[in-house]
Amino acid sequence: MMPDAVTTPILEYRNDRQPQVRRRQLGPIVFVQSSWEIEPILAALRLQSLPHGWDRAGSPPPGDAALDRTIEIISSVAKLGFDDITAPHVFPVPGGGVQLEWLQGARRLEVEVLPDGSTQFVTVRDGDPLGEGEYPLWPPTEAKSLFSWLVSGV
Repeated sequence: MMPDAVTTPILEYRNDRQPQVRRRQLGPIVFVQSSWEIEPILAALRLQSLPHGWDRAGSPPPGDAALDRTIEIISSVAKLGFDDITAPHVFPVPGGGVQLEWLQGARRLEVEVLPDGSTQFVTVRDGDPLGEGEYPLWPPTEAKSLFSWLVSGV
């Protein structure tokens, strides 16, 4: 049996398919809608190879639930249709989660994916937190309003 570690993820850029993650012995297969998705998805998958205790406090690397949800969020944002969205920064979170951070001028949107795959967000402007809550995976219109705020600059 092969180890669960990711060695070479397979990414395919296709406009005609839904983005999806399928884990196989050879590694995950991820379909992307936009070329900006590739680097943050690869960064998220690399987090799986962090050693146990990577933060010197005993935290595990992010597991399948957190990584699958992270990739789902990145893919869903790409489908929102914003041309001026940049790729998020991807960070491990103590306890086995993942943080996605989009920066747009003085605005920042942080989405934290907890180890169980649940999600939270915080909006920040000029360093001051403005709002927080559960990140809306559905309906997409709620997520779109967060990204509209991010890119609006108003």
